[in-house]
Amino acid sequence: MKKMAMWLACAVATGLLVNSIVVGQDAGAIVAWGSNYYGQCNVPAPNSGFVAVAAGGNHSLGLKANGSGACCLSGGVCEVKTQADCTAAAGTYKGDGSPCDPNPCPQTPATGACCLSGGVCQAKTQADCTAAAGTYQGDGSPCDPNPCPQTPSTGACCLSGGVCEVKTQADCTAAGGTYKGDGSLCNPTLCLPFNDPNAIPPDTNQPETTASTCGAGFCGAGVVAAVPLTLLGLAGLKLRSRARLRR
Repeated sequence: MKKMAMWLACAVATGLLVNSIVVGQDAGAIVAWGSNYYGQCNVPAPNSGFVAVAAGGNHSLGLKANGSGACCLSGGVCEVKTQADCTAAAGTYKGDGSPCDPNPCPQTPATGACCLSGGVCQAKTQADCTAAAGTYQGDGSPCDPNPCPQTPSTGACCLSGGVCEVKTQADCTAAGGTYKGDGSLCNPTLCLPFNDPNAIPPDTNQPETTASTCGAGFCGAGVVAAVPLTLLGLAGLKLRSRARLRR
């Protein structure tokens, strides 16, 4: 019988039995899986316990006594296992005698880096990236380092004449402005000249001292004209009043 099995194996190898399974007598072992175009005479272990075989134009099947079949594992991987072993491996058993070729297991879609608004990168499938209005960087592409174009930071930029505009630091410098820092915002007083937060604002209700109000002898040639009334101005008015009383 061993000689017969060897002859059959050679027959398979030479193409006399195309796509057929040759079963030896030694504990139900498979001698060859097919025509040996792809090494079907090299039957991998474990190679025992087969009780039935079948073959077609492009496939060969062997049924083992323990009821093994295709087991779908994580990532769409298919392995021939018993139902008990498949369950223990957290797989999905496809039934006794079910093959792994063609692969009956659902395939996990490929993912890659997806560039979203603001330079954010997330791992997504191409379909999910497109649905999120992102730019897919390719299957297996990473998010670290971030491949997505980054949006430059902006802030308040003080320009000539006290004008404030939100710009990037580079654009602010190019415009001859003063950049106030990333994230800073424009407000009505941010870019005013000599802006001192501790300064005391002038009293706009105080009347100005002019030549007509301070007198011709005191203001002279307009030295202190058009300045707010001060203690010195009040003292001058008192001196003039005393001079008139003496006359």
